[in-house]
Amino acid sequence: MAAPGSTSSRASSPRAAGGPERRIFSGSLITVGTFRCPVDHPAFHRESVVYGGHLIVFPRTSVVIAQEGRREAVADPTVAVFYNDRQAYSRRKLSDDGDRCDFFGFAPRCVAEAVTDGHADWLDNHDRLFTQPTGPVDADLYLAQRRLLVYLQRECEPDTLAVEEAAMTLLDRAIDGSRAGERARRPAKSTARERRHRALAENARARLAERYCANDNLATLSGAVGCSEYHLSRVFRRQTGLTLASYRNELRLRSSLERVADAAGSLTDIALDLGFSSHSHFAASFRRLFGMPPSRFRSSVSAARLKRLATRTR
Repeated sequence: MAAPGSTSSRASSPRAAGGPERRIFSGSLITVGTFRCPVDHPAFHRESVVYGGHLIVFPRTSVVIAQEGRREAVADPTVAVFYNDRQAYSRRKLSDDGDRCDFFGFAPRCVAEAVTDGHADWLDNHDRLFTQPTGPVDADLYLAQRRLLVYLQRECEPDTLAVEEAAMTLLDRAIDGSRAGERARRPAKSTARERRHRALAENARARLAERYCANDNLATLSGAVGCSEYHLSRVFRRQTGLTLASYRNELRLRSSLERVADAAGSLTDIALDLGFSSHSHFAASFRRLFGMPPSRFRSSVSAARLKRLATRTR
């Protein structure tokens, strides 16, 4: 995807006719947009370069992203992906859904202040402000960025100040999550065993991303990644802080938000399509993760309430 520019007008049409990128808000500090790239689109398979700003991307589907000079990483709805200005990258297919994500672009000076806690003058290099390719995103942050995006998609004249302030809060929280995730992942000493465990967890994440709607059992998952059931269960939990079942549920529930927001969609159909046994199972899981049932989330993105919820800072 291409990075944001710095114009001051609202942009609601694709950059290029038929292109995968669509900007829905552009300002002097931030740009917000969507990226919808099917697997058969030429852009999916070619190397891309970010330009014009630094990006935080919230995936809706799962792909493998390889940023130049960094190891490959699974980009799925449980993480944010960080791109520096002029960052080269490529992608690899995990899901038949292609690369579907939403992006928030920030002026370099905003990112510099965020990563240094207000001490941007300490930096020698403003080009590589994001040091990690991905960082974990908790359910509250994922819900906040979805609400802001829906608000911008539905509001013809958004409140620029409120949008910019909400985006700055997203930036701050995403960076905090990245730092916390890096501390949790970093062992006292990086051993060959630790690297093998990290690779195994990434392979399991990739497998779950491909088949999160399926009800695969532990034997199927462990066979797919080439280890015993016990070893996979233990290593995945230690590497990610989640069980395999909890991680799969996170993918299912986060991917449900777009469909839940559509008032025409049946919640029961959504539940069954995603692999839940019933509407009640889906609703209970949704409430545990997001703090509200899906019906309440659907009503919260109605026009009357959207602005207040989208621009709430916490």
